[in-house]
Amino acid sequence: MKFPVAAITGLDHVDLRVSNIMDIWTDWNKLGFQIAPPSVNRTEGVASCAVAFQDGTYIAISGPIAKGEVFRHTVDAGVNAALLRVNNRDEAVMQAIAAGLTIKESFEFSRAIEVNGTDEQITFKLASILCPDQESDIQEIMLIEHVTPQWIWRDDMMTHANDAQGLQEVVVPCSHPESLQPLYARLLGDARVQLINGVLRLDCGNAIIQYMRPENTGLERYAETAERPGRVVVYGSTGERTEDLPGQAGELKFVS
Repeated sequence: MKFPVAAITGLDHVDLRVSNIMDIWTDWNKLGFQIAPPSVNRTEGVASCAVAFQDGTYIAISGPIAKGEVFRHTVDAGVNAALLRVNNRDEAVMQAIAAGLTIKESFEFSRAIEVNGTDEQITFKLASILCPDQESDIQEIMLIEHVTPQWIWRDDMMTHANDAQGLQEVVVPCSHPESLQPLYARLLGDARVQLINGVLRLDCGNAIIQYMRPENTGLERYAETAERPGRVVVYGSTGERTEDLPGQAGELKFVS
């Protein structure tokens, strides 16, 4: 089944914000993940790294630099967003406008990484779709095209000791999930977008996104360590278990 915005191919990645990059990097390794070393953008004041999977999804981990140290503090620690992948950003923008959606911004973003001792640039083309509900804490939906996918999905970074193969589900906290329903219906189609008991469930083809009010996520125990605690479910791992997301940013579930 094609999406109404035909350039969409599914869930691309979950955007995770954390508070200390070096501790986070070590903790992901302890959980059995291969994680790319952090790259620092001092102009933007941000450091980033990623956990990439064989199924073409990934977890982007990022946060600010403060006082010369990476990720000392961030005001929005937790699961910040789930981005949809498009095979052509410009075509996706035209299709979204034709579907009656408002494009807030289109832009290109790059960051430097080191690959086998060589400096490379990861480049993305992005577009944000405006959410008209001014009271919602989520004001935009992001679409992303990868210009340099080879630097995210590297063979040496996709084999994990825990055998995880990809993202199965992401729970994103949202103050007004119902405000996003009409936008996603125009992007993904009515059949893939369900609002049930205040929970917005999206079938992205390759994974599920759920938007829930914070009080409905069952993640209150992370209130002191994350402003936006969420849940990330990875599949293909050996054994089913539940762990804390590194940095106490929410819950990490492993399913086979």
